[in-house]
Amino acid sequence: ERYRFFSNVCREYGYEGVILGHHRGDQAETVLKRIFEGASLLKISGMPSYSERDGLKIFRPLLSLAKKEIFDYLEIIGAKPFEDPTNRDTHYLRARMRERVIPLIASEFGKEIEGNLSFLSDEVNELRRYFDEKLNGFLKEIKPIAGGYSLDLQKGNHHSPYEVKLLIKGFCEKMGITLSREQIDTFLGYYSSHATGKPLYINGHRLTMERGVLRKIAVDVE
Repeated sequence: ERYRFFSNVCREYGYEGVILGHHRGDQAETVLKRIFEGASLLKISGMPSYSERDGLKIFRPLLSLAKKEIFDYLEIIGAKPFEDPTNRDTHYLRARMRERVIPLIASEFGKEIEGNLSFLSDEVNELRRYFDEKLNGFLKEIKPIAGGYSLDLQKGNHHSPYEVKLLIKGFCEKMGITLSREQIDTFLGYYSSHATGKPLYINGHRLTMERGVLRKIAVDVE
C-alpha cells in the first residue's frame, strides 16, 4: 500500500522518485532476518541504495548512517522527526528484532553488530555484481528448441560448481520456474557426472539435464 501511494503521488506531481529513510539499523535487521530465514548467499544482502519497483524509482541515501546520527543531526537543525509507533510494537517481527533480538546479540557478543551486518550486505552486493557480470553474458546463450529452450552449460569457459548452480537458477528464473535447493543440487549432480538424469515436471514444463545441457520443454498436463 505504501509503494502504491508513493507511485500515485509521483505520477500526479511528476516527481522522479521517492527518498526513503531506511538507515543502518534497518539494513542490519534485513540482513539478519534473511540469514535466519535461510536465504542463499547472494540473497542475504540488505536493501540497495537505489532500486525500482513497478516503475517507481526508490532512493535510500541514509543506509550508511546509524539512526542516532540522523536524530542528532535533526536536533542540530531544529527538525523534529516523526516516529511510527508500530516500529516498537513487538507484535511485529521487525519490531521484535529491533527491540529484543539485535540488542540481545549485541549485548552478549559485546560488539556493535549493526555496522558489521551492514558491511556484510555491501560485500554480498559486490559479490552478486561480480557473478552477474561474469554469468549474465552466458545466460544470453539460451537457445530456442522445439517446444522450449536449452542452455549448454559446458560450452565456453569451465564453471565452478557454485557458478553452475547460479546458471541453473538463472535459466529457471528466465523460464518462470522456481527450484528447491534439493532440486538444484540434483541437477548439479547430473551436470558434474555428465549424466542424463530423471526429468523434473513442474508448472507444465519438463526440465532435464542431458550431458551438461539444460533443457526446458512445455508439456501438456491433464
